[in-house]
Amino acid sequence: MKNALLTIFIIIGLVLTGCSAQGSPKDIAGKSVIKVDENTYSVTVPLNLEAMEEFRDKSLEEGIPNPFGDLELLRSKEIVTELEFNVIDGTANVKGIVSSEEGSYNFNGSSIFLEFVSPDTENVYYYGDIKSVEGFNYLAMFSVEDNRAFIETPVPVEIGDYKGHLMFGEKFTNKEYWEALYSQNQ
Repeated sequence: MKNALLTIFIIIGLVLTGCSAQGSPKDIAGKSVIKVDENTYSVTVPLNLEAMEEFRDKSLEEGIPNPFGDLELLRSKEIVTELEFNVIDGTANVKGIVSSEEGSYNFNGSSIFLEFVSPDTENVYYYGDIKSVEGFNYLAMFSVEDNRAFIETPVPVEIGDYKGHLMFGEKFTNKEYWEALYSQNQ
C-alpha cells in the first residue's frame, strides 16, 4: 500500500512540478529558513511568483486550463508559508500557516515523511505530501543541508481575492529528484 501511494505521489509531483530544474542551492540562500530540532523540522519559505508565472504560461500553451488565479493579485504582496513537521516513525504531524498582509491561513495536518539523497548535491532531502484537516494540501521537498525548499499546493487555495495554486521556494525539483525519491523509498 505504501509503495502504491508513493507511486501516485511521484506521478502527481512530476505532473505538477514539471521536469526542468532551475537555479542552484545558492539561488535561494537567505530566502528559505530551514531548522531542525530533534524530530521537528521547521521550514519557512517565500512565495515564488516567477515559477507560478512560468507554469501558468506553460499550461496555457499546452491547452491546459490555468491552475493559477489572477497572479496580479499577488504581485505586490509578501506571502510566506511556514510548516512545522513533527516526525514520528515516518509520519509527520504538520502545523502550517500561509501569511500575507491580508491575514493568515492556519492549518493542521499529517503527512508521510520520506528521506532520500538528492541526485545533484548528494545531500539528504525530505518529502512530504501533506493533507490537512481543513482540506488544504501541500507537496513539500526540502533539505536542511542545502537550505532549499520547494513547496506547492496541488489544490486551489484562497488568499484574499486570489484563488488558485501556490508555489513557494526554489523550483529545483526535476525528474531525477522524483526518481531518487521513488527508488530510495520502495
